[in-house]
Amino acid sequence: MTAIARDAVASDHLVYAWPFPIGQECDVACADDEQVVMCPAWLVGDRLGPGRHHWRTPDPTRPVSAFFVLTAPVEVSFDMTTMFVIPMTGQPIRLRANGSLQIRCSDPGLLIAQFVGLPFDRVNDGILRSVSRSVERMLARLLIRRVVMAGMPLAVTDPSMLPGIVEELIAYNPTAGAVFGVELIRMGHLTIVADDGSSPYIPLPQNDWAEVQTHKGPGPLNGDLHRRYEISAIPMTVVADADGVVRRAFVGAFTATDLWAAVADARIPGASPEPTIGTLD
Repeated sequence: MTAIARDAVASDHLVYAWPFPIGQECDVACADDEQVVMCPAWLVGDRLGPGRHHWRTPDPTRPVSAFFVLTAPVEVSFDMTTMFVIPMTGQPIRLRANGSLQIRCSDPGLLIAQFVGLPFDRVNDGILRSVSRSVERMLARLLIRRVVMAGMPLAVTDPSMLPGIVEELIAYNPTAGAVFGVELIRMGHLTIVADDGSSPYIPLPQNDWAEVQTHKGPGPLNGDLHRRYEISAIPMTVVADADGVVRRAFVGAFTATDLWAAVADARIPGASPEPTIGTLD
């Protein structure tokens, strides 16, 4: 009898399609943060929750496929470049926006129903790409409008404008143009740069993080360090300024998006769309 489960190498994939043939019946192992959508005869069938299940197809004459869908948040990155001319001045402007957001699957059955039976080899990549493209299209329209109305690219590149841009982007639901069945959880980081388009490539700022240093050490050997930064639990990650004052802290696991937002807001207050992440009570 076939036993199926998500491959460990695809543990962070929003959708993992079982790549091998499935017989008339099988044992299905489903993790706590996912659902398994069984698709007999190219139709969406049972949706299995966490635990182990014994499943039997209702039509043994037709093929069966299985899709493991994460219900936990998944991070999606995007990188958008657009070029236009300000009508009032004729000035050419090129904008580049790079960032990330977190999404989750709100309806596994609806998500899978859009491509079950189609010859897609890289289902997860296609879904994430559709989210990225949706965000990039909406962000491009938003940034162009702001620059044209202000008559200058500073309207979007000024760090003080970032919270307003993120708030407006979220209000428009940037995942609306993606596949059905996914929803936005929150925005991660967002970096916006501009030039006149005269160079072949517009780089992202790299020097902004040159002064950010990291230190990692085993717990029992760093008693003085723990007392200095008031480490109260292990593992714990702290974000401290140049004077050694702890500005943000995380106990246990956290996402790269959370850490980026905490460091960004500690360096430039207001740079993060969620300034309370990692704050000390």
